[in-house]
Amino acid sequence: MLLSLNLALYPGELAQVRKDELNLEQGTFVSRRSKTGVARVGVLWRRTVDAINDYLQAEPHHLDTLLKNKDGNGYNANHITRHWRRIATAAGCEGVQFAQLRDGTLSAAADATMDEVRMLAGHSVGGVTDAYLRRRPQLVADACAAVEAHYFG
Repeated sequence: MLLSLNLALYPGELAQVRKDELNLEQGTFVSRRSKTGVARVGVLWRRTVDAINDYLQAEPHHLDTLLKNKDGNGYNANHITRHWRRIATAAGCEGVQFAQLRDGTLSAAADATMDEVRMLAGHSVGGVTDAYLRRRPQLVADACAAVEAHYFG
């Protein structure tokens, strides 16, 4: 959930995150949105990097994808959605859908420019090429910081 909040990911996008798309030393994410083929970048919060490092240490695996289920296989959108429903129900938030995390993240980034929000969301931005964006994930640093401030103060 933390990674989805940080990067505005839908369940299927979270399931597809590959370890090689994350640079935990630099705290960045560089990918290509499968729905649109557009470059997608993000700046990871320190809490996200720490959580990923803890997860990888506790759950070592040889999959290309970041997440694995209890059977050792990669997740898909249905796995994540079912898991989310259990968590939401236990928290008394039955009506909140996992996909709404993306909308919440993009709304929380309201202090950033629209171009920064579009880049974080994996939408094309006029005048910014994919190649340039993939080399400069820091372009969305303000948007990611605004989201973290919104959710965590």
